[in-house]
Amino acid sequence: MLHLIRKYCARPQQILLPFLLVISAVGCAGAVKLDTATIIDANALSPQAVVVKPVAIEFSSYWEKEQRRDHTKADIDDLHQRYTEVLTRSVEKTLSQQGWTIADSGDANAVIASVSINNMRITAPDFKGVQVDLYSKDEHGSGEFTLTLEQQGKLVAEFKDKRNVMAGAGGNQLNRTSRVMNQHAFDRTLKRFIEDALKSSKTSQ
Repeated sequence: MLHLIRKYCARPQQILLPFLLVISAVGCAGAVKLDTATIIDANALSPQAVVVKPVAIEFSSYWEKEQRRDHTKADIDDLHQRYTEVLTRSVEKTLSQQGWTIADSGDANAVIASVSINNMRITAPDFKGVQVDLYSKDEHGSGEFTLTLEQQGKLVAEFKDKRNVMAGAGGNQLNRTSRVMNQHAFDRTLKRFIEDALKSSKTSQ
Protein backbone atom coordinates (compact mmCIF):
# COMPACT_ATOMS: atom_id res chain seq x y z
CA MET A 1 0.00 0.00 0.00
CA LEU A 2 1.48 3.30 -1.04
CA HIS A 3 0.81 6.67 0.53
CA LEU A 4 1.83 9.30 -1.96
CA ILE A 5 1.61 13.07 -2.00
CA ARG A 6 3.30 14.75 -4.92
CA LYS A 7 3.66 17.58 -7.35
CA TYR A 8 4.70 16.04 -10.63
CA CYS A 9 8.14 16.76 -12.05
CA ALA A 10 10.83 15.03 -14.08
CA ARG A 11 13.29 15.14 -11.18
CA PRO A 12 11.39 15.30 -7.89
CA GLN A 13 12.97 15.52 -4.47
CA GLN A 14 12.06 12.52 -2.33
CA ILE A 15 11.65 12.55 1.44
CA LEU A 16 10.82 9.19 3.04
CA LEU A 17 8.78 9.36 6.26
CA PRO A 18 7.14 6.49 8.17
CA PHE A 19 4.39 5.08 5.92
CA LEU A 20 4.50 8.22 3.78
CA LEU A 21 6.41 9.07 0.64
CA VAL A 22 6.42 12.76 -0.08
CA ILE A 23 7.51 13.87 -3.53
CA SER A 24 7.45 17.56 -4.35
CA ALA A 25 8.58 19.74 -7.22
CA VAL A 26 7.83 22.96 -9.01
CA GLY A 27 8.17 24.44 -12.48
CA CYS A 28 8.34 21.32 -14.66
CA ALA A 29 7.42 21.97 -18.27
CA GLY A 30 5.16 19.41 -19.90
CA ALA A 31 4.46 17.46 -16.70
CA VAL A 32 1.11 16.87 -15.04
CA LYS A 33 1.04 19.25 -12.09
CA LEU A 34 -1.41 19.09 -9.20
CA ASP A 35 -1.15 20.81 -5.85
CA THR A 36 -1.37 17.44 -4.08
CA ALA A 37 -2.13 13.84 -4.99
CA THR A 38 -2.54 11.19 -2.32
CA ILE A 39 -2.58 7.70 -3.82
CA ILE A 40 -3.17 4.86 -1.39
CA ASP A 41 -4.16 2.04 -3.75
CA ALA A 42 -3.05 2.63 -7.34
CA ASN A 43 -4.49 -0.71 -8.48
CA ALA A 44 -8.00 0.46 -7.57
CA LEU A 45 -7.64 3.37 -10.00
CA SER A 46 -7.97 1.16 -13.06
CA PRO A 47 -11.26 1.85 -14.91
CA GLN A 48 -14.12 -0.06 -13.28
CA ALA A 49 -17.62 0.53 -11.91
CA VAL A 50 -17.93 3.95 -10.28
CA VAL A 51 -20.69 5.76 -8.41
CA VAL A 52 -20.53 9.53 -8.91
CA LYS A 53 -21.80 11.62 -6.01
CA PRO A 54 -23.25 15.09 -6.66
CA VAL A 55 -20.52 17.71 -6.95
CA ALA A 56 -20.20 19.64 -3.68
CA ILE A 57 -19.86 23.37 -4.36
CA GLU A 58 -18.90 26.00 -1.81
CA PHE A 59 -18.86 29.55 -3.13
CA SER A 60 -16.18 31.95 -1.96
CA SER A 61 -17.52 33.81 1.08
CA TYR A 62 -16.26 37.12 -0.31
CA TRP A 63 -17.81 36.39 -3.72
CA GLU A 64 -21.13 35.42 -2.13
CA LYS A 65 -21.16 38.57 -0.02
CA GLU A 66 -20.62 40.66 -3.15
CA GLN A 67 -23.45 38.91 -5.00
CA ARG A 68 -25.94 39.46 -2.17
CA ARG A 69 -25.78 43.18 -2.82
CA ASP A 70 -27.86 42.68 -5.96
CA HIS A 71 -29.31 39.19 -5.63
CA THR A 72 -31.33 37.21 -3.12
CA LYS A 73 -30.27 34.07 -1.29
CA ALA A 74 -32.76 32.18 -3.47
CA ASP A 75 -30.97 33.46 -6.59
CA ILE A 76 -27.64 32.20 -5.28
CA ASP A 77 -29.17 28.88 -4.21
CA ASP A 78 -30.62 28.41 -7.71
CA LEU A 79 -27.22 29.12 -9.27
CA HIS A 80 -25.61 26.67 -6.84
CA GLN A 81 -28.10 23.94 -7.73
CA ARG A 82 -27.70 24.46 -11.47
CA TYR A 83 -23.91 24.24 -11.33
CA THR A 84 -24.13 21.17 -9.09
CA GLU A 85 -26.26 19.39 -11.68
CA VAL A 86 -24.21 20.53 -14.68
CA LEU A 87 -20.85 19.62 -13.15
CA THR A 88 -22.06 16.27 -11.79
CA ARG A 89 -23.00 15.31 -15.35
CA SER A 90 -19.55 16.49 -16.41
CA VAL A 91 -17.86 14.15 -13.91
CA GLU A 92 -19.92 11.20 -15.15
CA LYS A 93 -19.16 11.99 -18.79
CA THR A 94 -15.44 12.44 -18.18
CA LEU A 95 -15.08 9.19 -16.23
CA SER A 96 -17.07 7.35 -18.92
CA GLN A 97 -14.71 8.69 -21.57
CA GLN A 98 -11.80 7.38 -19.49
CA GLY A 99 -13.28 3.87 -19.56
CA TRP A 100 -15.12 3.83 -16.23
CA THR A 101 -18.63 2.37 -16.00
CA ILE A 102 -21.18 4.57 -14.23
CA ALA A 103 -23.00 2.47 -11.61
CA ASP A 104 -25.84 3.12 -9.20
CA SER A 105 -25.40 3.50 -5.47
CA GLY A 106 -26.46 -0.11 -4.88
CA ASP A 107 -23.18 -1.48 -6.24
CA ALA A 108 -21.23 -2.25 -3.06
CA ASN A 109 -17.99 -2.97 -4.93
CA ALA A 110 -17.99 0.20 -7.02
CA VAL A 111 -15.53 3.03 -6.50
CA ILE A 112 -17.19 6.15 -5.06
CA ALA A 113 -16.10 9.34 -6.83
CA SER A 114 -16.66 12.62 -4.98
CA VAL A 115 -15.77 16.02 -6.41
CA SER A 116 -15.81 19.24 -4.43
CA ILE A 117 -15.10 22.80 -5.54
CA ASN A 118 -14.28 25.15 -2.67
CA ASN A 119 -13.90 28.93 -2.83
CA MET A 120 -15.68 28.82 -6.18
CA ARG A 121 -15.97 32.17 -7.88
CA ILE A 122 -17.86 33.01 -11.08
CA THR A 123 -16.52 36.28 -12.46
CA ALA A 124 -19.80 37.24 -14.16
CA PRO A 125 -22.48 34.97 -12.62
CA ASP A 126 -25.29 34.27 -15.05
CA PHE A 127 -28.28 34.90 -12.80
CA LYS A 128 -30.27 36.43 -15.65
CA GLY A 129 -29.42 33.93 -18.34
CA VAL A 130 -28.16 34.71 -21.81
CA GLN A 131 -26.19 37.96 -21.65
CA VAL A 132 -24.74 39.17 -18.37
CA ASP A 133 -22.07 41.49 -16.98
CA LEU A 134 -18.55 41.99 -18.24
CA TYR A 135 -15.73 39.69 -17.27
CA SER A 136 -12.07 40.56 -17.66
CA LYS A 137 -9.04 38.93 -19.24
CA ASP A 138 -10.98 36.00 -20.63
CA GLU A 139 -11.46 34.56 -17.12
CA HIS A 140 -14.73 32.93 -16.07
CA GLY A 141 -13.76 32.25 -12.46
CA SER A 142 -11.71 29.99 -10.22
CA GLY A 143 -11.99 27.27 -7.61
CA GLU A 144 -10.16 24.73 -5.47
CA PHE A 145 -10.91 21.36 -7.06
CA THR A 146 -10.78 18.08 -5.13
CA LEU A 147 -11.39 14.56 -6.45
CA THR A 148 -11.75 11.82 -3.81
CA LEU A 149 -12.03 8.13 -4.69
CA GLU A 150 -13.12 5.53 -2.14
CA GLN A 151 -13.95 1.83 -2.30
CA GLN A 152 -15.74 -0.23 0.35
CA GLY A 153 -15.36 2.59 2.86
CA LYS A 154 -11.62 3.03 2.35
CA LEU A 155 -9.81 5.94 0.73
CA VAL A 156 -8.23 4.99 -2.59
CA ALA A 157 -6.89 8.37 -3.72
CA GLU A 158 -7.40 12.10 -3.38
CA PHE A 159 -6.29 14.85 -5.74
CA LYS A 160 -6.38 18.61 -5.17
CA ASP A 161 -5.62 21.58 -7.38
CA LYS A 162 -6.52 25.26 -7.47
CA ARG A 163 -7.41 26.36 -10.99
CA ASN A 164 -8.49 29.45 -12.84
CA VAL A 165 -11.41 28.85 -15.18
CA MET A 166 -10.41 30.35 -18.51
CA ALA A 167 -12.24 30.69 -21.81
CA GLY A 168 -9.12 29.89 -23.81
CA ALA A 169 -6.67 32.16 -25.60
CA GLY A 170 -7.46 35.76 -24.82
CA GLY A 171 -5.99 39.12 -23.94
CA ASN A 172 -6.75 41.89 -21.51
CA GLN A 173 -9.90 43.08 -23.23
CA LEU A 174 -13.28 43.00 -21.51
CA ASN A 175 -15.71 40.51 -22.98
CA ARG A 176 -19.31 39.56 -22.43
CA THR A 177 -20.22 36.10 -21.29
CA SER A 178 -23.38 33.99 -21.08
CA ARG A 179 -24.84 31.08 -19.16
CA VAL A 180 -23.69 28.64 -21.83
CA MET A 181 -20.15 30.07 -21.95
CA ASN A 182 -19.77 30.09 -18.16
CA GLN A 183 -20.97 26.52 -17.75
CA HIS A 184 -18.85 25.32 -20.66
CA ALA A 185 -15.73 26.92 -19.15
CA PHE A 186 -16.27 25.27 -15.74
CA ASP A 187 -17.16 21.98 -17.45
CA ARG A 188 -13.92 22.05 -19.45
CA THR A 189 -11.79 22.96 -16.42
CA LEU A 190 -13.30 20.16 -14.33
CA LYS A 191 -12.80 17.69 -17.18
CA ARG A 192 -9.11 18.59 -17.47
CA PHE A 193 -8.64 18.38 -13.70
CA ILE A 194 -10.06 14.83 -13.61
CA GLU A 195 -8.02 13.79 -16.65
CA ASP A 196 -4.85 15.18 -15.03
CA ALA A 197 -5.64 13.38 -11.77
CA LEU A 198 -6.10 10.03 -13.49
CA LYS A 199 -3.01 10.59 -15.62
CA SER A 200 -0.95 11.35 -12.53
CA SER A 201 -2.14 8.12 -10.91
CA LYS A 202 -0.75 6.15 -13.86
CA THR A 203 2.58 7.96 -13.45
CA SER A 204 2.83 6.71 -9.86
CA GLN A 205 2.37 3.05 -10.73
